[in-house]
Amino acid sequence: MQHAEAHIPAEKIKKSQKTRIQGTDGNIRRTKSFKKTPLKRQSQSRPLMLSREKRVNLKKDFKWAVAGSKVGNDLIQLYFRQGENLQPRVGIALSKSNFKKATQRNRARRLVSTGFEALYELLPGNTNIVAMPRSGVLELTSVEVAQALKELLGKGNLLNEKISHIGN
Repeated sequence: MQHAEAHIPAEKIKKSQKTRIQGTDGNIRRTKSFKKTPLKRQSQSRPLMLSREKRVNLKKDFKWAVAGSKVGNDLIQLYFRQGENLQPRVGIALSKSNFKKATQRNRARRLVSTGFEALYELLPGNTNIVAMPRSGVLELTSVEVAQALKELLGKGNLLNEKISHIGN
């Protein structure tokens, strides 16, 4: 035999029976003390990456810059070419053959980008640079990558002589 209440239609259930717990103001939603606190992120004094105007973005620009001079070591290969732009532009190209996983490619890109951010003020205005990091970059810190970039830029005569003593 089944419960007698199981067969009562919904219309006949007493209105006084409350199925939800109400707050003191009659609101059935969460109380104000339950509100989620906003995430407190550390304010960043500098952007996460170079701005769009400071980057090589188009495929034709990458090809044009790679057709210029090159200098490299076992960590990074730099291709550079003087152009008509007023400020230096930097591009980073990675391949799946060097970095199998996307997380590795992202980390390599971040490391090289951070290095260029630190050295950006030392670059001459009309230069287009394409950096191609190699797998050895993943074992380095961002400071070591910046130092390797500075050595390569010096080898390619891409640092402004007037202010290149900064950071030594």
